Amino acid sequence: MSVNKLYDLARMTTLTTGTGTLSLGSAVTGFLTFAAAGAQNGDVVYYAITDGANSETGIGTYNSSAQTLTRTVLTSTNGNTPISLSGTAQVAMSVVSQTINDILAAIPVAPKLLNTVTGSSVSSLADTTSLASGAYTSYTMRLSGLLVATNNTSLVLEVYANGAWQTTAYDTVLYADTAGTAASLQSTANTSAIYISYASAVGNTYPLSSRLELWNVATTNFMLTGESIYVGAAAVHNTLSGRWNGAYPVTGVRVRAASGNISGTMKIYGNP
Repeated sequence: MSVNKLYDLARMTTLTTGTGTLSLGSAVTGFLTFAAAGAQNGDVVYYAITDGANSETGIGTYNSSAQTLTRTVLTSTNGNTPISLSGTAQVAMSVVSQTINDILAAIPVAPKLLNTVTGSSVSSLADTTSLASGAYTSYTMRLSGLLVATNNTSLVLEVYANGAWQTTAYDTVLYADTAGTAASLQSTANTSAIYISYASAVGNTYPLSSRLELWNVATTNFMLTGESIYVGAAAVHNTLSGRWNGAYPVTGVRVRAASGNISGTMKIYGNP
């Protein structure tokens, strides 16, 4: 049952006894009836009942013609089951903790930056800490300003698992298009690494940028999807997917050039 409305100052008496649907009476002094507060027939609302030493919160559907409110209990002083009403209870349309929880749950949670790795003329950009716990549903890798020492060489990604950088059991499918031409298959079944750029798409003058999504790091079915773009004499756009078909969870990743050193920045984000 999804709550769709909140109303202010709505508090009424009820002559209902027992644990059934509430028959609504009049407004409590200093408050409004549900209708006067703006409630419409069929509204699903949070409610709070007080009856002497007993209390109950829940979700109910308001019937404006019958002047009733159904009861689906969230919490109560009766072990989270309906309290037995005496006939002198009061019921309010109320903000309960579940209201706030629902609001918070609906707010998108931003990815969390876990690590930034920057290098200048290094053998690789490597991270062996951010993925180690496998705490996130997925991870995002953002690469920026990547330059290679050797012109026209591919960029590749390798995983760290079982205490070592893995150099076998990879698959890659990579499509590249240059200056608006139709994408063409450039790389597939590269077992030594996942290729994240086509060889002619990376140079030592103009940098490459990339966004990669990493999946299933805590299992033995590591997958990667993403794209990279290089704008030099011509724009080259790479679209890729890849996997490491190893027998261990992945606890690290590194990006390197197929030949020579690399410069640039790698950021790892955890996605809740």
